Amino acid sequence: MKKIFYLFVITFSTLNCKTQNQVISLSSPEARSSKIGAYYKDVENELLPFLGSWKFTNGNTTFQMTLVKKTFYFDTTFNIYEDLAIGEYLYIENGVVKTNTLNSLSNETIDPYDRNIVGNIIMQKDTRPACDDCGNNEKRLNLRFDDPTRNVNGLGGEIELRRVDENGVEKLKMILTETGNILLEDGMVPEFTSFNLPFGTYILTRP
Repeated sequence: MKKIFYLFVITFSTLNCKTQNQVISLSSPEARSSKIGAYYKDVENELLPFLGSWKFTNGNTTFQMTLVKKTFYFDTTFNIYEDLAIGEYLYIENGVVKTNTLNSLSNETIDPYDRNIVGNIIMQKDTRPACDDCGNNEKRLNLRFDDPTRNVNGLGGEIELRRVDENGVEKLKMILTETGNILLEDGMVPEFTSFNLPFGTYILTRP
């Protein structure tokens, strides 16, 4: 009986803590802040249109990524809770596999911020870079992008995702851009200066 009561107390306390978190929508202007203890939640399911598997093919070159949603993740850096889109990918160039981390997506022990694709920044029409072609209420998604096979000091990447469905075909416009600056040591020339996947624009469809 004591064990049952103890379990009830723990469960109730946990649920009570969750309900007391200030909930902030990912598309709210406050979403860029870091209020201790707040829950940055995908209230309007704005991550949903981007989730699942997407594929780009050009001859024998292929890029495929899968995005899933991680809810109520506790970020120990900022002491906040948040919903995230996390993902992994496969890149084949001229028939040769350059990067393949898709299988690791089922490993739930990996911290979301150690994923090669992660983030939750909802972009409005006028969010820089502005989208002139976007509808007034259209939302884009910005995520951090890494290449685990090319650890270049100071080099980072991000992807901007936009749904561009056409004639009933689900499509995703992905713009991969370089972030950061390569840090060079005196007299040292870096082995790589970019990711395997070239920076640029890709149109992906459902595989």
